[in-house]
Amino acid sequence: MQIIARWAVLLLLTTNAFATDIEEDEDPAPAAPIDLSRYSHFELKDFVLNVEDPGSSDEAARDHLQSELTEMLDGAISRWNRSAPEGELTVVIEPLIEDLRFIRSGWRILAGPLLRGSHVTVRLVITELPSGRALLTQEFSDSTNAFTGAVTFGISDNRTLSNVAEQIGEYLLACHPE
Repeated sequence: MQIIARWAVLLLLTTNAFATDIEEDEDPAPAAPIDLSRYSHFELKDFVLNVEDPGSSDEAARDHLQSELTEMLDGAISRWNRSAPEGELTVVIEPLIEDLRFIRSGWRILAGPLLRGSHVTVRLVITELPSGRALLTQEFSDSTNAFTGAVTFGISDNRTLSNVAEQIGEYLLACHPE
């Protein structure tokens, strides 16, 4: 009888561990790109962690997002600033991490799917200066489930961050046709 009770408890615990509170992404597709080519200066801010009680995993995720987006956009923003028309209009691009659950590879290898899935939501705010008028607010998100994270030893957790950075970068590149 004890064996059956132990198996029942184990089954209950693993079922809860694999459950996820992430719903399927029902967000609409990103808004149509806005035309940023008339602006004379572009400033890409660093990612801001806008989550409760950020930990070292959150900071690592922020750094990963920052490096991916910087690598993708650094050359483009430099070109935009060099070839921009004369004027005082500046665009400030500010990515805010609104929701984050990131499992580092070491923890994923140790605990596998018991740690549940990873997800990230970034709100991108594009503001015009000197007026301070918000030109756009758009959310980008991605997630991975616990089983995928465990099977890939955390690679899919990292890929979640790369996907969001890629979505943001491609969107911004579409906003400034060259």
